[in-house]
Amino acid sequence: MKKILMSILIIGLSLMLLGAGTFTYFTDIEISRDNFFQAGSLDLKIDCESYWYDANDTLLGSIVFPETDLTIQKFFNWTDIKPGDHGEATISLHVIDNDAWLCWHIINYLQGPGATPEPEPTPDYGELAQNMNTKIWVDEGSTPGWQGKDVDLEEGDNIWQPGENITYEGIIHEYLNTSNLNMQGPIHLEGCKTYYIGWEWEVPVTVGNIIQDDWLEFDIEFYVEQYRNNPDFECNCTWINTTLLSEDFSGTFPPAGWTTDYWTQSSTSNYAGGTPPEAMMYYYDQYYNYDYYDNFIMTPSIDTSTCEKIELEFKFAADVNYGNYCYFYVKYRNNNTSPWVNITPWTNPIPGDFSGTYTVTIDCPGGCGTGFQVNWSYIGYYYYYHYFFLDDVIIKCLKCV
Repeated sequence: MKKILMSILIIGLSLMLLGAGTFTYFTDIEISRDNFFQAGSLDLKIDCESYWYDANDTLLGSIVFPETDLTIQKFFNWTDIKPGDHGEATISLHVIDNDAWLCWHIINYLQGPGATPEPEPTPDYGELAQNMNTKIWVDEGSTPGWQGKDVDLEEGDNIWQPGENITYEGIIHEYLNTSNLNMQGPIHLEGCKTYYIGWEWEVPVTVGNIIQDDWLEFDIEFYVEQYRNNPDFECNCTWINTTLLSEDFSGTFPPAGWTTDYWTQSSTSNYAGGTPPEAMMYYYDQYYNYDYYDNFIMTPSIDTSTCEKIELEFKFAADVNYGNYCYFYVKYRNNNTSPWVNITPWTNPIPGDFSGTYTVTIDCPGGCGTGFQVNWSYIGYYYYYHYFFLDDVIIKCLKCV
């Protein structure tokens, strides 16, 4: 009996201990899932309406394209313009998602004389840009600021209104030459709003023959940078230029590092526009070497890897026998394995004799290469030309500070 009571007591104690181990407390679990960071986006898109008129306001051409990332789109692409012609482009800017600072400037500005037809005075340096007026303004309408076209009908209306901010008014050459080195702006763009820049141009009816067949060409580069946390942003920088090469061909020919096939030194002539001597290519010098096609002269290799732009200046003259068969090119490359890039500041084939001083700006924000070279080359039969002259070659490295 005692054994039975002892067993019952042991079982009871065991159950009590077991119960003590199964008490349940209040609990709760919270999980923060999929924590995530993503950078905001900043995307500038541009559209344009551009129109060209004669002196009687008859429409001669138009360029219209929708909001897009620029690839091959042009704001201006007009040929056969004449004194009295005029036009206007309205450039619309849209920054997607976030506010931004906007800057813009001109790059790769070139001009040339074209064919120099008989009525045009000589020498012909290409005077169209010096005889074209332009006006550029912020086309915000009659009410300052940007309300949208549904509120302000004069926003982006292709017409300058009194009170709209003019950023430049004058000769287009002066603007292109200045903006080629200096950013314009900044303008604060609010995300998902539309902003407008108006650009008028006009060739005065009084200009006359001096611009016949002349041309000008340029690119427009737009840049946006975040607005938030960036209160001290400035567009402009000071361009510091360093001369990397300056050659007037007054010493040993060819100069150190230069290469050529049949070019020589003329000690008395200054047809290119400098002072004697100058580099010269005479067609019979090529003939006497039994090489009847093509010739060239090329600079030495120059380290331009720290340059943001290269400015090339040179004087050149062509005396041709059969101009429409002559092709003369100016090209550069960044090193001896990179392709040659055409920067010729005149049209080919060469239509006739010409001379001038030429300046070409090469834009290369990532550096212009460790073996930069410029090549002047004639392509064609030796008898089609008479002389070529080259002088005062200057290559400058430009850095923005």
